[in-house]
Amino acid sequence: MQGKAGKKGLPKVESLSKVNEYAKFKKEVEQKPNNLICQRCHELKHLHQRMDYQNPTETGPGQPTLMAAAVNKNDRETILKTLTDKMYSKSIVIKVIDMANFEGSQIDEIYETVNIRKHKLIIVCNKIDSLPKGLRVDRLQTWVKNQIKDKIKEGIKYHICLASAKETTGIQKVLDILEQTKKEYDEKEFLPKVYVVGATNSGKSSFINSMIFKSNKYKEPNKVHYRSKYATLTESAAPGTTLDFISVEEVRLGFKILDTPGVPNMNQVQSLITDYQDLMSVLPNKQMSSLPLNIKNSYSVWLGALGRVDFLSGEDKFFTFVMPPHVTIHRTPLEKAESVYAKHAGTLLRPTYNNEPQKVKFVAHELALNCDDFKLANFDISIEGLGWFSLQGKGFANLLLHLPEGVRYHIRKDPMFPYEVEEKGLKRMSGNPVNSNTRKNQMLAQKFQYKKKLQAGDEA
Repeated sequence: MQGKAGKKGLPKVESLSKVNEYAKFKKEVEQKPNNLICQRCHELKHLHQRMDYQNPTETGPGQPTLMAAAVNKNDRETILKTLTDKMYSKSIVIKVIDMANFEGSQIDEIYETVNIRKHKLIIVCNKIDSLPKGLRVDRLQTWVKNQIKDKIKEGIKYHICLASAKETTGIQKVLDILEQTKKEYDEKEFLPKVYVVGATNSGKSSFINSMIFKSNKYKEPNKVHYRSKYATLTESAAPGTTLDFISVEEVRLGFKILDTPGVPNMNQVQSLITDYQDLMSVLPNKQMSSLPLNIKNSYSVWLGALGRVDFLSGEDKFFTFVMPPHVTIHRTPLEKAESVYAKHAGTLLRPTYNNEPQKVKFVAHELALNCDDFKLANFDISIEGLGWFSLQGKGFANLLLHLPEGVRYHIRKDPMFPYEVEEKGLKRMSGNPVNSNTRKNQMLAQKFQYKKKLQAGDEA
């Protein structure tokens, strides 16, 4: 039976059953709106501001970040204890690691929990899209395995997946692993919960959103029709976006996936930056820049206003700096390093830790390294929450690494990208800092100068 157009607002349909189906669907949509979010999530997602109703603190342009203003060591211990206490034994743990901040997003306590409670472990190395061009997946996967193999107890079953939640790369492999794992259980009797854990800003919520959409055959992440019953988790660069355990249903496989609060790391650069826009310039939202330079001894390199490397003595070396694209890399003679910082921190050298860079106290760490290969990088020196630089050449290199107190660094004897100089060649520097003229850095420099004028006016 062919039907005609019904009441106003209903489309032409081919049968009465279609009319009834549409009416029922329309009623459900009207009675139960989906994908509604609270004011806090709305401000995080669209205004880039954070509101904490228990301890009101706004995080936005010109405001202190949550990590710098509110989080401390006790909060970290509380979050870790809550996380481990609520996780059932023999569950599936998806540990999300930020590849741009590999050491800073490890959280060794999670490995200890996995070893004790015998969880199945899937390690998702997120944000591979932020790494420099030219990475080889097989080489990077082997590198990750070598870095973490000593942290996992023998007998613990684990998988390593390289992924990008932003581009949904590698998400299907995680779903395939979950599908294979499901066959080990009788789902009518028991199906383990899946906990997604990791450090703050590692991309846990983004990963879950991408996984749900990939599983349910949505074409693009973060674009769900308003009538969809699959609500998205709030994603934000502000640390502390996820406050508690959030359960999400993975429909195709039947698993319950739990997003968990990010574990803060108070020993990284990101935790000490007070301005929100400066924090955004350090987070690797875009592909990190790779800059190979030939540096002579008695020269220094400023990493924005966040740290400094002094090459005290040794034969000339190739340094490759892998940093977020808005961190300025500035080479200067060693004797001028302090005066350059005093004059240009906040303007030429971006970003800064706060609006008063002269008050930041740096601690010098002495590094004595013996390089033995011209063709390959010999060491990586990674700085938690910032990036890393590698050394290549022959002979000793005596360095001083200047970082604020508490910020950790690591010496990798197995570099992540050993062939950067060979594959990309050296860069010539004209004397100007690299990345200083980006549109974002010019805006940050103007804002810094404006705040200085306001501060001078208040003091007068």
